[in-house]
Amino acid sequence: MPAAEYLLDGLQLFLGKCRALVGEIFTDVLNHNTDRLPSVKKDATALPENVSDGS
Repeated sequence: MPAAEYLLDGLQLFLGKCRALVGEIFTDVLNHNTDRLPSVKKDATALPENVSDGS
């Protein structure tokens, strides 16, 4: 059954490349969105002005 093994290897390679491409696209979109939101990049843990943390 070497043909089945070749097909399986090819499928795994194809899916790995698709996964890498989706990861690159997601990273690019995420970086683009955070570039447009400087307040989020500045301090991601800051609360909005009218919100208390309860302390």
